[in-house]
Amino acid sequence: MCGIIPMNAPSCGLITKTDAERLVNALLHRNPPKSAISTPLLSPKDSKSHIRVYHNCFGKAKGIASLHLYDNPDALCI
Repeated sequence: MCGIIPMNAPSCGLITKTDAERLVNALLHRNPPKSAISTPLLSPKDSKSHIRVYHNCFGKAKGIASLHLYDNPDALCI
């Protein structure tokens, strides 16, 4: 994870609140490449390209994942 999350963090899918805060901070304050910005968004009505996501526990966050933007494992936007 580019040194954001410590290498000794468990890989079970759960991370500490501190590691989550580090990760969110790094993601919010980086500059995406222009290709990610200029990618045309498909209509939210196209259910194959978007899925609704939510997190019941930590932060109660919700949003829409744009699957067509995830075109490789290192993609900056999904």
